[in-house]
Amino acid sequence: MAVESREVTDSTRMLNLIAALKPGEQATLKILRDDEEALVQIKVGTRPRPVRGTLLK
Repeated sequence: MAVESREVTDSTRMLNLIAALKPGEQATLKILRDDEEALVQIKVGTRPRPVRGTLLK
């Protein structure tokens, strides 16, 4: 697997490589699906902020 031709060795590296891309930017991911490699074009979006829980009284 790869993000913009940079090898992905684990999920942390994948998240870091994607986080370095700017929202709105086009990127190419190399993925493995059904034991075959494929190149996928994506448009980078923004990651939603986590929703904080409400305080219980």
